Amino acid sequence: MYDRTRIADADAAETLAQTTLLLRELPHAPGGATTVADALALLDGTPVPRVTASTARTLRILRAASRTGAGTICLVPPPDAPPGCYDALAAAYPGPQALTTVAPPADASTVLAALRPALARGEPLLLGGFSGAGSLACAVAERIASHGWHPPLVAIGGALTTEGEGGPDPVRALARTLETAAAAATTTARP
Repeated sequence: MYDRTRIADADAAETLAQTTLLLRELPHAPGGATTVADALALLDGTPVPRVTASTARTLRILRAASRTGAGTICLVPPPDAPPGCYDALAAAYPGPQALTTVAPPADASTVLAALRPALARGEPLLLGGFSGAGSLACAVAERIASHGWHPPLVAIGGALTTEGEGGPDPVRALARTLETAAAAATTTARP
């Protein structure tokens, strides 16, 4: 197992090949006192696998889960979203899941890196957000699936509006959308 957000498949394969070479050759080293330098000399001329720097940002917790195993809802910020665009949702959403977000601006790599601990726990995950966040949320869901995890549902609510624009309350509308999606995810996850 390796972190596919930081190590390309080819680099992981090269690392595995080099490890296999070392494990095969070290028992056959002359004498009993092989140094680290002697062992690494076996790798002379082989490519050096690359590992990208971590882009991990942590999830910003808007509200903790009400119980263990309830899952996580990650609210993906739409382009040009203000940093606190989802803050009011913590009071409006009635579900038991943890409500989290990533500070804008965000791309698929930073969202995926921030979600890694939630994915590792194996708890239910739902990606959501205001209109405009859909393409990023879908890209994150696709990356999650490509790394071998179960792809999360994506639930997008109405457009984020500024104060005083009138019309339906976008926070309450998104809360209802998330509640419906979370119920559907729970229903489809049962055997």
